[in-house]
Amino acid sequence: MIHRTLLVAFAAVGLACSSSAQQVRESDMGPPRLVSARVAKAPTLDGVGDDEVWKATIPLQVIARRPLPPNEGASVPVTIRSVHTDTQIFFLVTWEDSTESVSHKTWVWNAGEKTYDQGDDREDMFSLAFEHTGPFDADMLAGIEAVWDVWHWKAFRTNPQGHATDKTHHYTLTKPQRKAKSHTARNEKEIWIARPEDSGDSVEGKRPAPTTFDGERVVQYVPAIPSGSAADVRAKGVWAAGEWSLELSRRLETGHPDDTALDPQRSYKAAVAAFDHTGEMDKASGVIEMAFVRLAASKNFESDEQGAVPSGFSTARTGGGDPGEWVVRKEANPPSGRRVVAQISDDSTNYRLPLLVYDDLTATDVDVSVRFKPVSGRVDQGAGIVWRYQDEDNYYVVRANALEDNVVAYKVEKGKRSNIGVKGAGSAYGVRTEIPSGQWNSLRVVADGSLFEIYSNDRKLFEVEDATFAEAGRVGLWTKADSVTYFDDLTVVRLDRRAQ
Repeated sequence: MIHRTLLVAFAAVGLACSSSAQQVRESDMGPPRLVSARVAKAPTLDGVGDDEVWKATIPLQVIARRPLPPNEGASVPVTIRSVHTDTQIFFLVTWEDSTESVSHKTWVWNAGEKTYDQGDDREDMFSLAFEHTGPFDADMLAGIEAVWDVWHWKAFRTNPQGHATDKTHHYTLTKPQRKAKSHTARNEKEIWIARPEDSGDSVEGKRPAPTTFDGERVVQYVPAIPSGSAADVRAKGVWAAGEWSLELSRRLETGHPDDTALDPQRSYKAAVAAFDHTGEMDKASGVIEMAFVRLAASKNFESDEQGAVPSGFSTARTGGGDPGEWVVRKEANPPSGRRVVAQISDDSTNYRLPLLVYDDLTATDVDVSVRFKPVSGRVDQGAGIVWRYQDEDNYYVVRANALEDNVVAYKVEKGKRSNIGVKGAGSAYGVRTEIPSGQWNSLRVVADGSLFEIYSNDRKLFEVEDATFAEAGRVGLWTKADSVTYFDDLTVVRLDRRAQ
């Protein structure tokens, strides 16, 4: 089975998804999963995130919410990608922020008192925290003794130097010898929290307020050059058009005892939080999970012949009607490149399920994602991912439908398609979610044994369980009836050791 690797969240905040029967909470489903793909070439750490290596990754979107007053429940979507080499791990994180805040606690001249006061300006910030010692609850006020390894990027204090502040959080039930603050935990216990920086010279420099007039505003924090363990985390962020794009990296194993050693052969927990021009913790995600994997396939169809079935694929059909027509074609604005693969037959036979099957991989446990655009269809505007494909009459499929605005998982057994009920919601018929027609959307399935996690537009929707097809099979793409649908950026990660 797959080795689980990374859980991310500062506060255990669930993301609600509604079905036709009832609501399915993320806490009932287990954490969404972030895949860190093994790559041969590391991305350039410039905050732009336009390297080719990022295009082959599977993005995960989580909703970060503020867990405490004021503005409790305020939220922001955060999209995370990850890759790793033999020695380093990289993250590309983007989140919405309408303003770029790049100053922090500036000294402001008080003419009446003839002194400098600390200003109320605050920078934007972002944090990743990993388990280090003891249990990790992803909640700073859980009242559990533990140590976290924290990467804390700051738009003013660390970004110009290309670093993040590397530190640890120590949670103890007794007052420690080091500097710490006391808090009342959610279990009513007293918890002491210490947040020392890692050993070495800090990336942050600080100077006191001038004693005589030196201008209306004077910078309090100045750039510094980190050393030792404090220099482990490289980071660069760029703000543009209401969004931060941030890249972070660190060696998997730094050799420093205050860092969490990230071994791709075992699992870890961690946390993520976004701060919007504030000195306090702002918005935190729910728990997510990451796995270190090797990509089995990444297809954007750029090298395939136009007007033909893409190389490495074969076509099939479940049901009746036209067999379907799958071709590579140019598209004005695809997610990547200039070409897509399209199913263009508009035969309206209701139970007509055209398939495009990837022949170069057979596996049991897989993580498959694709971008798709519903173009037309009066009976259906469907797009699907197929896995554990045995033949045209036996496989699993998850499909999104732009006419119904829902995502549903099925099994096709002996040519008959039947719904797989949402876990935790009985026989609920999938989950309602917006699938805009004429726009690019995403669909994803993570198949692990009999448990299947379903994602739409980079957000986990629900889980289903079924053991009908336990053996290895192929993966592929799917449409229904008169759906004319375009597909791009098909990515397949093989998760199991039974793959052929």
